[in-house]
Amino acid sequence: MNDAPGLAFDGVHVRYRGAATDAVAGVSFTAAARRFTAVVGPNGSGKSSLVRALLRRAPCTAGTVRVGDAPIDTFEA
Repeated sequence: MNDAPGLAFDGVHVRYRGAATDAVAGVSFTAAARRFTAVVGPNGSGKSSLVRALLRRAPCTAGTVRVGDAPIDTFEA
């Protein structure tokens, strides 16, 4: 039985203050609970920005990061 919540990125955009373009644009994927999920890509492709969005260290300018059915904005920091 797998009752742990998964992690989902739904149309996530991240743009840092003063930047002309998004560091991440429209990323969507689901990472199942208790499974390994790898995010791979070349330097500058936005992997660290996804982690920063998950940890709320970078603002999502569009889209939602969810744990289970709950947006991460609903959790206390």
